[in-house]
Amino acid sequence: MNQQTPAGRSRRLSLLAGILLMGMPPCAAADRSTVANDLGVPVLLTARPRPGTLDQSFGAIQPGYSFTGWVTTTFPAPPSYTPKASVRALAIAPDGKIVAAGWASNISPTTPVVARYNPDGSPDSLFGGVGADGKTSIPVGYDGTVLAIAIQPDGRIVAAVGKALCRLDATTGFLDTGFGIGGIATTRSGGSDVYHTAVAVQPDGGILAGGNLLGRFAIVHYGPDGTLDTGFGDGGIATADAGGARSFFLQPDGTFIVGATTTAGNLALLRFHADGTLDPGYGSGGILATDGGYGSGVALQPDGKILVAGSAYNPTLDFFVDRYNADATHDLGFGKGGRVLTDFSKGEDDAEALLLQPDGRIVVAGRTVRTGGAKPERHFALARYTPEGNVDHSFASNGKAETDFYADGTDRRDPHLQLESIVWALAIQPDGRLLAGGYFDRITATSNASFIVARYY
Repeated sequence: MNQQTPAGRSRRLSLLAGILLMGMPPCAAADRSTVANDLGVPVLLTARPRPGTLDQSFGAIQPGYSFTGWVTTTFPAPPSYTPKASVRALAIAPDGKIVAAGWASNISPTTPVVARYNPDGSPDSLFGGVGADGKTSIPVGYDGTVLAIAIQPDGRIVAAVGKALCRLDATTGFLDTGFGIGGIATTRSGGSDVYHTAVAVQPDGGILAGGNLLGRFAIVHYGPDGTLDTGFGDGGIATADAGGARSFFLQPDGTFIVGATTTAGNLALLRFHADGTLDPGYGSGGILATDGGYGSGVALQPDGKILVAGSAYNPTLDFFVDRYNADATHDLGFGKGGRVLTDFSKGEDDAEALLLQPDGRIVVAGRTVRTGGAKPERHFALARYTPEGNVDHSFASNGKAETDFYADGTDRRDPHLQLESIVWALAIQPDGRLLAGGYFDRITATSNASFIVARYY
């Protein structure tokens, strides 16, 4: 019998560990757990991809690349035109499928579009009908963009598309003709249409749609079938002195908080009673006006505290997150004096999306501008923070993830090449993996702005 000596066994274990470590994908750095065996040699037990790295199991490797972690969807274009599209909203359906919505455009006008993917990023072949490859457009009859979506428990998709609030069938993605008129609900007041930019589905099936009316903040309450609830607000519409609505947060007592953009670009938080009247006990007359930067995202914590994210000059534009207590006062115990800031590259960092993870960690995403090449490059940028408002150093590189989507061997000195990309929306899958939706465009003679969803551990 050929018995292996302890030294030989040690060398084999060391070699095996080296093979496992060298076999990690280049975009998936890992946290490695080891334990000493009976000879005192460290043995690799697991190789967990580091949070904030691209998930190599999501999407297929595209020509010119040696790595993946994202999927793109191309929408039809007229002859001789290059397709362009962008994700503006993301949501996870009850069955785990991924719904991404936004716009597609080749020449004016833009078209509101929706794509649905299986949890692994492959197209949902049932969505959009036979041969549609998991995508569809919404025939609203005018230039439009899907700015927000909400998914009902039965899987039907409610989409805010400017003047129209639309509902799509859970299987095909076609307009649900049992909603509004032919699948579309609209509301007019004073001779003008409410412009829908945010949407939420209530537990009883009612739908809150926010936006603006004649330049003022407006909320419309619809019944489950898309009819106007005239008992809400003033004839079905509630208005306030703020800008357009961006997001809704339903509270257990029936009240709800709305994040809105002010005319100055900051965020305002408004709290309403269930009947559409402002809660005068919140902030100043029901409104909390934030300051200190351009606001883009709002999230409600289980304890009632509210997170506000955006971009602020420090002295260049950086990501920021502020936290407010349930009574609308600034939570000075969060971060440093109520705020945490992140600078990616000493350039302009533009935050556009905010997500609160189930474990309380906070993710902010948008883009960062890199200089040094022939032209400035704008990359996907994500930052993560602990529940206390500190940088989460376990995420990517010192709490920051950056993705440029350049193909292998790209010459960044090419004066004709420019990269544009941005994250507009975030979502989290049941297993905790992060989805970032937006677009990226290698601006060349054959420019193609891609409708893209990337997945990170």
